[in-house]
Amino acid sequence: MKNFGEYIRSKRSKLQEKDKSFSQRQVSLRIGIEPSYLSKIERGLPVALSEEKIVALAEVLGEDSDYLLALGGKISGDVQEIIKKRAMLFSRLVRGMKDLPDEAIEENNEFKQVQGQLHRLHDLASISAFQFCADTEKSYWTRQAPSILRIDQDTTPCMDSIIQALDPVERQRFHEARELALKNTEAFHCELKLASPRGTPGYIQIWGYFEADEGLDETSVLGIIQDTTEIVQLRNEIQAANDSLQTTFNEQGLKLSTAIEKLTAEINSRRELEIQLKKMNEEITEQANVQNSFFKDRAYSLRSLMNKFISEQSVAGTNKSHALNINRISSKINDMGDFLASKQGLSPEEGSFNPNEVLTTTFTEFEADFKLNKINLSSFTAPDLPDFVVSDKRRLEQVLTALLEMFLLNTPWGYVHISASIEPESNSLALSMASPSKNKPVEMDSFYPGSPSGVSAYESSPAQLVGPLLDMLNGTISIDNPMNVGVLINILIPIKIADPQRVPEEKETLGKNILVVEDDKHSLLYISKVLENRGYEVTSTANGEEALKESSSKEFEAILLDIQLPDINGIQVSDTIRRNPDSPNQKTPIIAVTAHATPADRERYATAGFDGFIPKPFEIDALTEELTKHIKTN
Repeated sequence: MKNFGEYIRSKRSKLQEKDKSFSQRQVSLRIGIEPSYLSKIERGLPVALSEEKIVALAEVLGEDSDYLLALGGKISGDVQEIIKKRAMLFSRLVRGMKDLPDEAIEENNEFKQVQGQLHRLHDLASISAFQFCADTEKSYWTRQAPSILRIDQDTTPCMDSIIQALDPVERQRFHEARELALKNTEAFHCELKLASPRGTPGYIQIWGYFEADEGLDETSVLGIIQDTTEIVQLRNEIQAANDSLQTTFNEQGLKLSTAIEKLTAEINSRRELEIQLKKMNEEITEQANVQNSFFKDRAYSLRSLMNKFISEQSVAGTNKSHALNINRISSKINDMGDFLASKQGLSPEEGSFNPNEVLTTTFTEFEADFKLNKINLSSFTAPDLPDFVVSDKRRLEQVLTALLEMFLLNTPWGYVHISASIEPESNSLALSMASPSKNKPVEMDSFYPGSPSGVSAYESSPAQLVGPLLDMLNGTISIDNPMNVGVLINILIPIKIADPQRVPEEKETLGKNILVVEDDKHSLLYISKVLENRGYEVTSTANGEEALKESSSKEFEAILLDIQLPDINGIQVSDTIRRNPDSPNQKTPIIAVTAHATPADRERYATAGFDGFIPKPFEIDALTEELTKHIKTN
């Protein structure tokens, strides 16, 4: 068989005879090498071409690339893949051809094709096949072995050459794997690190098995070597990345755990603080409720006393100015009670009354004070103002009293004029109060407690209650400042015209027997005296047990029942009377007389069988009207 260089020179020379472009220089330039390098190859000098250059040269010369690769001692990539998959078959094929003459092999085109494919396969996959025999001359490996093992190309193919190429630490492990495979008559497989005194460490995978030579007491080793450096490096990088990720995960987990512990501690601390604040708020609320309850009770007690004094003054015909002053005191007590109750919500106490009478009485209470301050106080009542309307008389008196007090303190000179009329479009009572001068600005905030601006010119004035009272009555208030000097206040309060038939008449009350249940002796005396002056017969008791005893033995026209009693409350008394079929008062109207006047309270009273309700403190007319209403319909 011709060697690689001789064959190239012979082939190129024949082509050059017909075509001058196949000169040594032209051919070398076409495949991308120096002319001198191609000259050395053709002269048989120990230089080699890469697979790529050999394939290019085969294409230029019109020769089979596998054949040229075989002459050049190389295997194509696809052939390497075949060797890797069918290493034993390939080894037997090579051994079977060892005794064939070169001419026979050269003339076998099929063999040439297989040989070229095997060379390409080895180059593509960085795989080398080997067979080591006891006779080193019979041992061989494919041309990729030295480069894979990182040893010289002219190294003798043998097992010792592989062992010397390994890292010293790996040699013993490889030896133990081969010995175990030989003992058990099985294949061996190892991943090994190459010796690398400099540069990047290399790694290989080696597979092999032992085969006894027929007729000889010798054993050959056949196998494959694969360069796995890139795979190991990639695996190491993945492992390093995984380790780094695990470290970062652990660090972040520790930070997160620490943050969660701090957050948990903060949450627990805040919860404890919230519990403490809640407890403090409950204590403050409880204390505020106790204080409010105390002031309310005192206000109601004072109101009862004032009503008693007013009644006595009227009956005795004593000094009129004393009665007017007592009315002013009574109005202030009402303000105090409503102010304390405003946070829980105010409830209207509707009843029929004469609006002209209310305006005249309130107006008269302030005449002396305005005259003393040299301020003219005048009033006008429209002719169409009805004799009786239905609204909250007591709250109307409070609104008028509060505004007159504000004008009294805020008017330096001139006059204050009050007018009252009916607004037909809205069916409302229209009140106007005007003054040409003022000391302090009057704004909407002046009529509400705790103004949004934080500071009010009327911080402690009763005028602060005007807004909530009008809201409760569904009324409105507006302010005008004429010439920015005076002030004009307009108020609209929805009303209903009272039915004349419902106006109380004293002659209808004569002979009506009323049971009054009240534990406060002053209130009991006051109610009893007022009712007796109106012609009622009064039976009075101071607790629930006495009330039940009286109600079971005598029939009454109506029962006025206090809720807060010393033994059993009024709700229980009412419920007992209603449930007793033998009671002569099972159908008798029962009217609650109490300071507890919220909508929820009224609903409880209705459920317990109460027919009516009178909130404390009350007006005499409201009390007698409520009684007359229920006694009439009884």
